[in-house]
Amino acid sequence: MRKGFIYAIVILSMPMSCRVQKIDQELIYGTFTGSDANKMVVSFFTLELKSDGTFVFDRRIHLGGSHCSGKWRITDEKVLLECSEVTDPMEALTRGGMSGVQELQAISKNRLKYMDVVLKRVK
Repeated sequence: MRKGFIYAIVILSMPMSCRVQKIDQELIYGTFTGSDANKMVVSFFTLELKSDGTFVFDRRIHLGGSHCSGKWRITDEKVLLECSEVTDPMEALTRGGMSGVQELQAISKNRLKYMDVVLKRVK
């Protein structure tokens, strides 16, 4: 009887031990980089998540790129980047389509996925 009870506890606790670690804001801030070489044009990404809740996100390609900065937060294992509104027309042109909310999947505290690109922590 006692042996059966111990087996039941072990079996019932197994799903809890296999859960993915919950990512929170204190664990994930830092700098992440990645590149997308699957297309004809190679893109390089740099994301800096700062501890004060702000971020800078850059995408560089051969002759240009895009830029976004603002506030970030985590919800449901996703990192949401809320790009600040731009009033300067020249800066708006250099954004390259990055505006509004950009969504990244938190794979772990050291890896984030943006579209099809995995960004890895560098510091």
